[in-house]
Amino acid sequence: MVNQDEINNAVDKGITWLKSQQNINGSFGKWGPGSTGLAVLALLQGMPDSDPAVRDAVNYILEYDPGNFTYFRSIGVMALTAVGDQSSSHYDKVQSDVDWLVQAQGNDPLDKRTYGGWGQTNESKAADGSSTHYVILALYSAVLWGIDIPRHTWDKAVNWYENNYEINKNGSFVYSLDSSNKSITQTMTAAALTSLKIAKLMSSDPGSISRAKNLINSAVEWLEKNAVMELNLQVPGEWYYYHLYSFCVGCCTAPYYISAANSDWYTDMAVNLMELQEPEGKWVSTSDKKSAGVVHTSFAVLALASYAFAVPSKITYTGAVTAMPGKKVVMKAKLTDSCDNPLPGKEVYFYLTDFSSLRASTGDDGVAKTVIFFKRPPGNYNLTSVFFGDKIYMGCKDIKDLSVNTKMKRFMCTKNCQVIKFNGHTCLSRLPRGRSR
Repeated sequence: MVNQDEINNAVDKGITWLKSQQNINGSFGKWGPGSTGLAVLALLQGMPDSDPAVRDAVNYILEYDPGNFTYFRSIGVMALTAVGDQSSSHYDKVQSDVDWLVQAQGNDPLDKRTYGGWGQTNESKAADGSSTHYVILALYSAVLWGIDIPRHTWDKAVNWYENNYEINKNGSFVYSLDSSNKSITQTMTAAALTSLKIAKLMSSDPGSISRAKNLINSAVEWLEKNAVMELNLQVPGEWYYYHLYSFCVGCCTAPYYISAANSDWYTDMAVNLMELQEPEGKWVSTSDKKSAGVVHTSFAVLALASYAFAVPSKITYTGAVTAMPGKKVVMKAKLTDSCDNPLPGKEVYFYLTDFSSLRASTGDDGVAKTVIFFKRPPGNYNLTSVFFGDKIYMGCKDIKDLSVNTKMKRFMCTKNCQVIKFNGHTCLSRLPRGRSR
């Protein structure tokens, strides 16, 4: 059994060791912006983003050309959005990498290997569960940073995971759809859990949401029976720390906490990590002991530091559900905790089908309100209100239909009405109570 002080001490030792490994150009490790971005995320668990080590690493990522490597762009986005700087140089870099990642998603519905997923490059012949996991984490962090992601991106991702599920049909997920590698099924299932929870939260398509929910339930059921926290043959050493990080993030990612494997899996994980931590504070694996210490240590720190129980929240859309083209639409939503107490000062996002998002902060009454001038043609549009959660409250969303008509429905009086003349116009007037025609 371990206590919080021991865990905090292990995290601090890991961060101290990481900081000592920074290269002269600001990078960490030997994996360019990949290992550097992971180190930034880990360092931020114990130091401010104004620390010189973080600042130099961020500058390295900003100046690095990631080429067509999915990992580099994804982890770079995660690192840049984790710091508080939203200056033009940061924003432009994140927006550029996000645009590239969206375009790199598999777009051919006839190619099950790639459709909806991401490979290691934008030219990969097959998507894989690790690249797809990193991209979805990156796009999600970009959304929280205020960058819009096309809604169909999340729906297509659900499609890739649905095809992946069909390989084993037992709730587990594999690395790629054309691979027979079964040694990292544990890791890929944990990664799929994270990705599907995010896709379910971000999607506005009822079909995609339902399919994602079913896949999540299947993954949780499989993990409850098969998940392991210790280092063994089911989780090879070079994947072990990424596996623990993926498992922890999968269970804890908003909009809700999942207890998989057992009710005290975090303690099991913490015990194993603390036993494997070397005296100087780092974590390594025997297979790549010299090259990947920064990566493994970053994952271990993130796994230990990211665990938290969040309080459930609820959002209810209370704004307009009908509109006319070119007219003002008032969108409102109320955010409360599980006891219906209002949550003030929280960011709420409003999405319309294929539209950019709008956001507003909740007031003392828990209500967020914003206005849009609707210029699209008549029809029915999905209107989604989203709270993405924070360190205290879980995320939540509410989906309503917004009906846009060229003409508003006319008033029809079917009972106790009379026809009257008023200023030359024929009108309907309801008769006083107790009278009938």
